[in-house]
Amino acid sequence: MKWAFKKFFGAYETAVPSRTNDIKKSDGDADRSIQIAGKTLIEQARYLEENHDLVNGILTTLVNNTIGRDGITVEPLPRMADGTVNRELADEMILKYDLWSQRPEVTGELTRAGMERILARSLYRDGEVFLQHVVGMRRGVKHLTDIPYSVEMLECDMVPIHHPDDVDGNMYNGVKKNEWGQPTHYRVYKRHPGSLKAWDVDTKMVPAERMLHAKLTNRIGQTRGVSAFAPVLIRLNDLKSYEQAEQVAARMAACMGLYIKRGNPDLYQPGDEADEDRYFDMAPGMIYDQLLPGEEIGDISPNRPSQLLQPFRDSMLKAATSGVNANYSTVAKDYSGTYSAQRQELSDSYVNYATLQADFVAQVCRPMWEQFVTVAINSGILKQPSGLNPDTLYDAQFRGPVQPWIDPSKEASANLIQVRAGFKSLSQVIRERGENPRKVFAEIKRERDELEEMEIALSSTASTDDTNFGGEENDDSGEGKGLRTQGDKSDDKGDGDKESDDNKGSAVRLR
Repeated sequence: MKWAFKKFFGAYETAVPSRTNDIKKSDGDADRSIQIAGKTLIEQARYLEENHDLVNGILTTLVNNTIGRDGITVEPLPRMADGTVNRELADEMILKYDLWSQRPEVTGELTRAGMERILARSLYRDGEVFLQHVVGMRRGVKHLTDIPYSVEMLECDMVPIHHPDDVDGNMYNGVKKNEWGQPTHYRVYKRHPGSLKAWDVDTKMVPAERMLHAKLTNRIGQTRGVSAFAPVLIRLNDLKSYEQAEQVAARMAACMGLYIKRGNPDLYQPGDEADEDRYFDMAPGMIYDQLLPGEEIGDISPNRPSQLLQPFRDSMLKAATSGVNANYSTVAKDYSGTYSAQRQELSDSYVNYATLQADFVAQVCRPMWEQFVTVAINSGILKQPSGLNPDTLYDAQFRGPVQPWIDPSKEASANLIQVRAGFKSLSQVIRERGENPRKVFAEIKRERDELEEMEIALSSTASTDDTNFGGEENDDSGEGKGLRTQGDKSDDKGDGDKESDDNKGSAVRLR
């Protein structure tokens, strides 16, 4: 049997235990692992957030780069049967959604952007967060907008992982599922179990269609989420302990100590012990002229803080931020790299942030938007026009914070070249900057109408724009131009119909 074991694992030496290979395994399913370790992971992550500045900075960086100041914005795209976007309905949706976003949750304390930020923070720290749809007239609930729909935010503690009533074979860590693994009900505490009134531990079963469950998962079939800090908790604790030790050593070094060193023992004379109460006044530039023969003064210096503190701290922090998909430079406030290095880090981290953002949109923002539209239509706040394709009623684009520009001049020139070449549309460029194209175009038109009425001419509102973008040169042939102005016509009709050279090479005709 021993020979067969060795032969079978001959190609995988790492599977064979040895003196230098101490194998550690996790053989439970995802729910079992969370059931055993989930609560302590959450408690450790919360403790570090409350007591470690770096952890608070990591969480803030994740939230700011996935949710941002204005939250996840929505651009509705309902389409008619012919495929065109119904602009009137889209504008009305935006107006009503913006009004609802001022006070969307049941307490009325947060805007939608603030609600999304605290939801994302709880999601990354605890690994999961719950929301309950509160629709229509409910006992004790007063909706704070004209839309009869509010959201109740619930920490993960409100859905117990362990509960004595979970004897049903279909209950998995507080979630009841059908035979296909689809959630049907959630067991929810009526009061937070960690509150001062924790004696009230009654629960209720909430149908799955009224609950949103956002979670971080890394295994198939995982019912509950796991904290983003789970892989780096030990490293962060060690870093915190090491920094505290270095701070103690630095405080000790600040307490300068002196000693008097005497020469050979032969210099000691009986009766010298009577001089033990000798004092020296300390002052800048002082001269020690009270030393006895053979004595010298030395200082005690523990050489702190250590010169190795900064590189060690940086390497530990780089590993920790990598483990939670945050960019190191922002957390450490270290921007000493070259342009290429900063650009590479920004590109890598933006992919991580975009992935987290997409998951948050899919689990929170899109279901919340669909519920809002449904309630608004059913309550008569929004009117569904005839001829609208019903399959597109909930269509929308969701946008969060965009990737910042390191060199705006280069980025803007690149966008202009791509628009001229037809690789991008103007709307796509505007969306990549986190704006709604329709709002931007409307604002531009309104501004230019006002400037024209006031007889104010700017370079951006001139009938032609001879600004040379992207390094292109103007020439008589007109070749190499991108989007042409209405005045860019062929010159084959003669000199009388020929445009002046000043009107050639224009970017976009603005009027």
